[in-house]
Amino acid sequence: MATNPRRYQRHRAILITLAGSALVACSATPERTADAVETVDLSGDWVINEELSDRPSDVLSSAASQPSVTTGILKSIGRSISVFGISVGQVADMIPDNYDREEAPDYPREVTDPMAELKVVQASGAVEVDYDSTSTVIYRHGETGDEADERLSAQWQQGTFVVERQPQDGLALVETFELDADGERLIWIVTFETPAGDELEIKRVYDLQDKPVPPEVS
Repeated sequence: MATNPRRYQRHRAILITLAGSALVACSATPERTADAVETVDLSGDWVINEELSDRPSDVLSSAASQPSVTTGILKSIGRSISVFGISVGQVADMIPDNYDREEAPDYPREVTDPMAELKVVQASGAVEVDYDSTSTVIYRHGETGDEADERLSAQWQQGTFVVERQPQDGLALVETFELDADGERLIWIVTFETPAGDELEIKRVYDLQDKPVPPEVS
């Protein structure tokens, strides 16, 4: 069967045009890079679910019962802890006599206190966290700064907001904030390493009390 030259040329022209359009479209499409930030809205008034949350005293007490971390834990929390049945006096009595109690650094309340409520306001790339109405900190993705004598850095990692904190005096800690699969609970985990090199984790789970009110549309 003979090939129609004109028809062949027409088909070839169409293919060349389509190929050129595809190249233009590819060059005009922004590349998806590894720098793309996956965020979720953590905003809301959150109330602790005690049944699902770790008790700081349990975590710290179990660690203190291990000979390898006893001194490190007690030196770190020093006089600052007073939660869930562990009093300041009890902790002080457990610190070795040869340790100068006055040198014990203040340990962050985010570790030692129950933190019954968290309020999170998220807007314009910033995450503002009100810790049980005791302190409010504004974090921004990818930014590092100083707040209350400590170094802070924050970033989103696959839908989880991760904050690294390094106080001038005291142990460094990492906080992670994320929603559960239903989006009705906020999971806040504080991880830190004792002077003895043992990593501890305190996990708190919060139920959504009030959803943020969306702005009115005029």
